Amino acid sequence: MSAFKAVPWEAVMKLFYGFGAGLAEFLHPPVVNDFAMFRDGVLQYPNNWQHFTMYTFFALSGLMDIISQKILERRAGMLESLFVTLAFGVEAHLLLNHRHGKSTLENTTHLLVTIATLGCATASAAEIWNPKVWLLRFIRTGCVLQQATWFIHMAYIIYKPVSGIPWPREDQHTVMFLTMAFCWHMLLNIVITGSTYGIVYACFGSRWRRQYRQVTSLEMVCTKPSDSKIDSNGYRDYVDDADKLLLEKS
Repeated sequence: MSAFKAVPWEAVMKLFYGFGAGLAEFLHPPVVNDFAMFRDGVLQYPNNWQHFTMYTFFALSGLMDIISQKILERRAGMLESLFVTLAFGVEAHLLLNHRHGKSTLENTTHLLVTIATLGCATASAAEIWNPKVWLLRFIRTGCVLQQATWFIHMAYIIYKPVSGIPWPREDQHTVMFLTMAFCWHMLLNIVITGSTYGIVYACFGSRWRRQYRQVTSLEMVCTKPSDSKIDSNGYRDYVDDADKLLLEKS
């Protein structure tokens, strides 16, 4: 059980799904696509190559997480935040220019998900210098959830409408509805994030407060006078050491 908990599952999932989804862009459907990037001077499969690039950066972020958490002597929290910020930034950049052969309907849905992606990148970048600000993590979590729900909705809008009737591709009324629906998604995800926090805090809040007091006391014991000034990355490493001491005591 301890070995299972020691696996950095989030990092493993980013690496596995990033690599797998990247390959799927060219291996599915079979024999239809290939890895040829240019043919007769023309870029082949531009959408697939952009998707592949996005997935590659998230897989790289997962790899950096594994290196930071399992290989380096001290966990480099700043390195992890840097690479996930890079992944979200690359995703936002490519989505903003993901317009090849697309209708107004598709471009609008992609533009809206770009807003959520920029929110993820901004919150992750702020976490590099402010790792102790819990509100930034909530903002990043909410923006990631906004991407998730909107991507699911996009699939039904563009490829398989629930009603079976295709959405108008060039109608301004559709654009107005999509922008409004995106705001509904935002409200839904705020409720989901807040409710999840409330339930978890109600179940484990007292335990967290007790552990926080123990970590604070350990910090006071372990802090050296020369360590009065530490950067954000040092703070993360320091808390990791305190967590290890707590685990040893328990």
